[in-house]
Amino acid sequence: MDTREFLNAVLPAGGVYIVAVRDGDRLRHKGFYTIEEAADFCKAADSRGAETYHACAAYKQKPYKDPETGKFINRKQENWRAAKAFWCDIDCGAAKAAEGKGYPTQKDGALAILKWCKDKGLPFPMLINSGNGVHAYWCLAGEITPKEWYQAASILKKLLESAGVLADPSRTSDFASILRPVGTHNHKDPSNPKEVKLARAQAEPIEPADFIARLMTIYAEEGAGDLPPPPPWLQAAEGDAVPQFSTPMECDIDLCAEQCAQIRAMRDTKGDVPYDVWRGVIGVIKHSTSGIEKAREWSARRGETGHTNLDVDTRFNTWDSGPTTCEFFEKCNPAGCENCPFKGKVKTPWKLGCRLPEPEVDKTEVVVEDDSTKTKVTVEVPELPHGYIWDAKRGFMCREVKNKDGIVEAHAFSHTRFYLIDRIRNEEGKYEYVARAHLPKGILREFRIAGSIIGKGGGSLLEALASYEILTTNDKNAGLDMTAYIKDAVGKLMQDRAITSTHTCFGWQEGGKFLLGSRLYSPNGEITEALLSGYASDQRKCFPRPTGTLDGYSENLNWIFNREGMEPLQYMICSMWGSVLVDFAEPMYKGIPVAVTGAQSGKGKTTAGMAALYAFGDANELTVSGKQGATVKARAALLGAVQNIPVLFDEVTNMAPTGLSELCYALSNGQEVLRLQASGGGGVKFANRETWRLQSALTGNTNICARLSANGNSDAEAMRVFEITIDRYPIPMLDPVAVSQRMAEISKNVGLAGEAFVRYVVMNRNNVISYMQSALDAEGMKESALMTQPKFRFYRNHIACTIAAALIMKELGIIKFDVERLRKFAVDAVEDLMETTAELNAFDYDTALERMLSDFGSQIITTPSYPLSHQRGTSIFQVSPAIKTLLGRAIRPPEPTGTPLDDKLLLSAGAVRDWCVEHRVDTTAFYNDLAEKEIAIANDGRYSLGKATTFTTKQCRCWILDLNKLEG
Repeated sequence: MDTREFLNAVLPAGGVYIVAVRDGDRLRHKGFYTIEEAADFCKAADSRGAETYHACAAYKQKPYKDPETGKFINRKQENWRAAKAFWCDIDCGAAKAAEGKGYPTQKDGALAILKWCKDKGLPFPMLINSGNGVHAYWCLAGEITPKEWYQAASILKKLLESAGVLADPSRTSDFASILRPVGTHNHKDPSNPKEVKLARAQAEPIEPADFIARLMTIYAEEGAGDLPPPPPWLQAAEGDAVPQFSTPMECDIDLCAEQCAQIRAMRDTKGDVPYDVWRGVIGVIKHSTSGIEKAREWSARRGETGHTNLDVDTRFNTWDSGPTTCEFFEKCNPAGCENCPFKGKVKTPWKLGCRLPEPEVDKTEVVVEDDSTKTKVTVEVPELPHGYIWDAKRGFMCREVKNKDGIVEAHAFSHTRFYLIDRIRNEEGKYEYVARAHLPKGILREFRIAGSIIGKGGGSLLEALASYEILTTNDKNAGLDMTAYIKDAVGKLMQDRAITSTHTCFGWQEGGKFLLGSRLYSPNGEITEALLSGYASDQRKCFPRPTGTLDGYSENLNWIFNREGMEPLQYMICSMWGSVLVDFAEPMYKGIPVAVTGAQSGKGKTTAGMAALYAFGDANELTVSGKQGATVKARAALLGAVQNIPVLFDEVTNMAPTGLSELCYALSNGQEVLRLQASGGGGVKFANRETWRLQSALTGNTNICARLSANGNSDAEAMRVFEITIDRYPIPMLDPVAVSQRMAEISKNVGLAGEAFVRYVVMNRNNVISYMQSALDAEGMKESALMTQPKFRFYRNHIACTIAAALIMKELGIIKFDVERLRKFAVDAVEDLMETTAELNAFDYDTALERMLSDFGSQIITTPSYPLSHQRGTSIFQVSPAIKTLLGRAIRPPEPTGTPLDDKLLLSAGAVRDWCVEHRVDTTAFYNDLAEKEIAIANDGRYSLGKATTFTTKQCRCWILDLNKLEG
């Protein structure tokens, strides 16, 4: 027998196995989850000469430091889990014999324990030569709890002492004992280490019930003297019975009756059976799920059939031992056990009715793993699939399995309590399952298992679980039971729980749902937790859990902004809330930003934008600083993540006109530019584009429409911004310190107003549509150009979303703004905006020509002539090496030559077209304007701008402009 075989014989199949090693004067403990690891460690420690001991029982956890007391917990009582053997330590040697504490030789000690077992009718133990003494182990067929072990071991200790067997009394009843394992050495004499080895094998494992029942019988025979009475749980009740042992199984007495003739006879006759059989059946009922009512029911006719012992309650209430054995029934009524198919296969008919108890939903207080605050939370533990249970007493996950004889057995397959809590469709459309594990010290761990891994099962699944410290027991079929459990759990989860999709963006989702942070709001009023991935996961910090109170937000917001004259800032706030409503607007409308600009400081532009954002989340995270800005890709990622929730672009004054134009165009276009990306095999494909529909906000010190116009933008481009020039309005000036204090209070009441707003919108779509329409039907709207001219559709939709949002927020009691006055402000503001835009964008093609020629200037050459195709012998003109691209050529002869290109400017038509596209200039209208002024000359030919020069170019179509007309 080697170390591994020995430990497998004496230790339970699951738990933590502790090895103690003495190096010098210090005893060190180390825990292992498998017997194999413990055995290997024993051999390694022994090989270096250390005294090595194994803990004789299994423990709940590896040695650890108690965080509350600071004490080191290894083999302490609170860490005891189970035992699978009883033991005693017999000291041998002349010195021990002289002291009366042992035997002269190991042979004497072994004979003493074997003789005692023979005299008492107990099974012979396994004997181990410990080097100097003898260790005796009664190896059991199954494990028992510390309480059961301790109470039985106390009887064993008393019986050995009473018989005069010289066993170490401190060891026999010590659950925390450590002894030397087989395969190691006793190093007390370093010069002569003695091997610890098997001296006598045990015939077969002993049923715990049988062993303890025999101890009880011996005690009953000898206990009339100085021995204390056995504890109540070990007392025999009027006959041979076995004590109750820890097990997750429950007994269905009706199922027992179907398979046991002795019990069936009592059930069918309602008690017309011999007295011993009657009380024996009551002993089984006592340990079933039925209780005393079943015992009364099955004894109902006992008095009618001539029996005088009728006190069912006494028999039931005084039965304090385990369920009655088959041996007991056969002794009382041999005929009832004839031809029993289970004879010799079970010890008690109770086993024939065994099944796992119905799983119960409970709540457990745990600490979330890696939570630095260690805040305790209560989680609800779901019902497990049928046929599985968590046996809290023994610390096992168990599966109900029928053996080849049809008898139900409980197979332990894991030491860790874990279960599935959610099914997920990830961003790739594949399915995953969320598992939750309860770890030692109340720690909770949640992790995902891919459906493909579960489908593979076997080693792949066990390896995936082991990576999260979910290990199987050492039972033979633990891996199969673990796999079956996971697959059955998936099946149950599919029946009990709808699929949870992984979301890559916030805002509107399928089915009219809206995602704000990790909270998914449904039209039926349900709020569920959602899983985030991609950019949404990156931006989760924008939307922390709502804090504070709705009144706290509302009161401080209204204190600042609910004042006459604050309409420009009120409109800014409500337009940002209206971002959620863009989905209700015309399909072409993707949302345009409200731009609040003005040179005067202290008007509250940024304050209003931040106040609006605090309704939804962290305003700082939802703000992009114009000074620092963001790359185009980063901006698209942010907008694609928030999707329908507003963002503030603060202080865009320093942005270049081109960058500002691109920002406004992107916000109103609702998607990022089309891009290509590399694909497998060296090819390319279109990349996925981020999309959004929202009303954001811009702030700045200069007029944005003017800057867009200065950049050469058209009327349509300028209308992609709803600009409010705040310097035109008498905004009330408030005490900045008081405003700052109110904003500080607003920042403590985050997310609640937005949550209330979103819930209303999600649950009341018809009301929202009605509010949108009422905003468009208001006085002053229908008659204005805002409603009659298609080019103003962006303004029209912007007002509808903004006023509808204001009406909803007022209905919810969040704002006290005068919405009618706000609506009138919006109509007046947009009319001013249309006039300003028209003035700014009254396009001047002369100015456009000047800008284009200025941009082309360094790429235009001047030559005295341009040789026509029939001309020969012309000179070669030198072109400066600094010119990299030739866009134009001016022909300026010293004297008139009469050729058609004298005093003409050739411009590449392609270059002109590209410039017009970049600067939003209508190319055809531009040319027609120049032709009308006789500056542009009709031309169908193609020219080489580098002809007869040192710069080589291909022929291209060109615009021909009259230089004399240009100068005029």
